[in-house]
Amino acid sequence: MTAVIPRSWLIVAAIVLALAAALGLKTWRLSTYEKAVSDQQATIKAQGKTIEGMETQLSAKNAELITLGLIASNNNRAQAELRQQMTNTAALLSQRENLIARLYRENAELKAWADGRLPPDVVRLHARPAVTGGAAYRAWLSEADRLPTAGQ
Repeated sequence: MTAVIPRSWLIVAAIVLALAAALGLKTWRLSTYEKAVSDQQATIKAQGKTIEGMETQLSAKNAELITLGLIASNNNRAQAELRQQMTNTAALLSQRENLIARLYRENAELKAWADGRLPPDVVRLHARPAVTGGAAYRAWLSEADRLPTAGQ
């Protein structure tokens, strides 16, 4: 004799088996999702650290740009001051050259002196041979009558 299992028991067993399979599937899917979430959280932490490092680098570069901007500003200001000084110097030079030219035209004695020849002693002082090196210059100076004695 075979034992007859009532049909309601089979239905209940099938339902329990289906629920166990569904629960196992849900548990497996939940563990898979938990692993995926854990991996994504690790990725987010790593990316957060990368972002913090980039923020630090960006702050450093920003500070460098600010410093370079200040330096450029100072350089521009200094260049403007130098250009103004050059303009002032050129104006002073022009005034002095005009004064010298006016005095030169007005003073006949100065004009005659400037147009005249240098005295022979001065010409002789300017005349020297081509000298190469300190020893040759000392030898040339040691020769007799290179420099006049006082009163000559």
